[in-house]
Amino acid sequence: MKTGLLVDSSDNVVVATETIQAGEKIKVGSEVIVANQQIPIGHKAAIKEIKKNEYIYKYGVPIGLANMDIQKGDYIHTHNITDVTEDLCKSYIAAFMKED
Repeated sequence: MKTGLLVDSSDNVVVATETIQAGEKIKVGSEVIVANQQIPIGHKAAIKEIKKNEYIYKYGVPIGLANMDIQKGDYIHTHNITDVTEDLCKSYIAAFMKED
């Protein structure tokens, strides 16, 4: 069984700590999920269903939008995520500047 790194409890993805083959089990805390595709080391796997246009969370912050429905155990990468970090940075910067 492989281990997935859950960076923040609000994340809906884990990071593969080693390459995971399709069909292999991934331990995430006390839960176990099954990889639907190969997940390279350092890449992400969904730990729950993510609907199209829902945010994908890593580090406790949104890193992108799902551009299709994503199943638990799916490989998360450029084929199924739209990067929104640049757009979100504008709101993060504005919020940070108000705190000063």
